[in-house]
Amino acid sequence: MIIPLNKEVILSRIREIEKGKEKLLRFKDYPLEEFKSGENFAIAEHYLMRALEAVFDIGNHILSRIPLENPEKFGLTLE
Repeated sequence: MIIPLNKEVILSRIREIEKGKEKLLRFKDYPLEEFKSGENFAIAEHYLMRALEAVFDIGNHILSRIPLENPEKFGLTLE
């Protein structure tokens, strides 16, 4: 049985990626030393990690809808 993709799940993750991109873009013109000082690097790292998690969530959502006979064979554990 094929379970359809949940469009809202995917769109919410895309919104998270877009939000992260916008937050990261504010650092693009910072000189390297200014970027590395204070909390700038940690803030950028946070939004990059959240965007990447959203990418992985989309991939997992898609994979969870693909019927596989034995997902462990491919090193996958599907929810």
